[in-house]
Amino acid sequence: MDESFCADTKIEQLEKDIRVANQDLADNETLIATYRQDRDRLEKEMRGLEKELGQAQVEYEREKAQLTAYDEELKELEALAKQKSKTVAESQLELQNLTHETERLSKENSGLAHAMQELVESHDWIEDQKQ
Repeated sequence: MDESFCADTKIEQLEKDIRVANQDLADNETLIATYRQDRDRLEKEMRGLEKELGQAQVEYEREKAQLTAYDEELKELEALAKQKSKTVAESQLELQNLTHETERLSKENSGLAHAMQELVESHDWIEDQKQ
């Protein structure tokens, strides 16, 4: 009976181990199914993110090209502004030179007019010649 008892106990233990193993197997199959669902969900999410990344890269390249165009336009405008500033400075210098020349000629004209007036006043015949 001792052997039979041991065998029965051993069989009961093996049956219990089989039930536990079957439960573990069922739990593991459930986990595997959950992991597959998570994997599928994550793959779908990743495809969506990759699509968004592609769109963002296209938008980035478009914006980069636009900024490059603005940068080139800005450089052109800066060069034009520099040229215009140079032209204004040259014009101001020319205006200053012409103003000085005008003042000089005006003084010379005043001096000549004064000298002519003195000549007219000192020589009567000049007034007679004017008529």
